[in-house]
Order: sequence, then structure tokens, then C-alpha cells
Amino acid sequence: MKYPKQQSVAGAWVKGAEVQSGVRCKLMSETTHMTSQFKDEKTGETKFQDVAKVLFSGDPETKNISINRASINGLVDAFGEESGDWQGHVLTCETEKMRV
Repeated sequence: MKYPKQQSVAGAWVKGAEVQSGVRCKLMSETTHMTSQFKDEKTGETKFQDVAKVLFSGDPETKNISINRASINGLVDAFGEESGDWQGHVLTCETEKMRV
């Protein structure tokens, strides 16, 4: 069986429970569209996610974050379609509890 090489992201990931609304963070990398560890329940196909590195205020190291579609659209409206242009901008995080 042939296995294709998959993209991976090194480093720690942001944990939603550890982020408080109002905290500031800076986008430190371009956003990359890559395969996720999750599969579509209906089709069995691998899902995709948009991942970038961020640096939170007071945190010494960058962390990986999966950016949702609503946030991507907001970044496009604010800084343009090229994710490289989003780097270096300071953002304010807003968390929202959801039932899944």
C-alpha cells in the first residue's frame, strides 16, 4: 500500500480553554491550508484546516492555531487576500463557548 507524505506542523498548539477573551496576539506566519486529523463522517474524506503560528501577549513561544472560516474572512477584509500580508498584525482574541 502506498502512503503519501503528509504535511505536519511542528510545535505546540493553542488550547481554546487557555485563551481568555481580550488577550492580544500577533500573527507570526503565513496561514497554510493543510490536511486535518479529522475525516468527514459522511464521505470518509480527510478534512482540511487553515493553520498559522501566533504569539500571545506574555507567552515566550509561538503556537499553532487553526483559524476558522469566519476569522479567515475577517482577516481578508482587514488585510487582503494574501495571508503573507497578515503577518505581524496584532489581533485581539474573542472566545465563545459552543455546544458541539
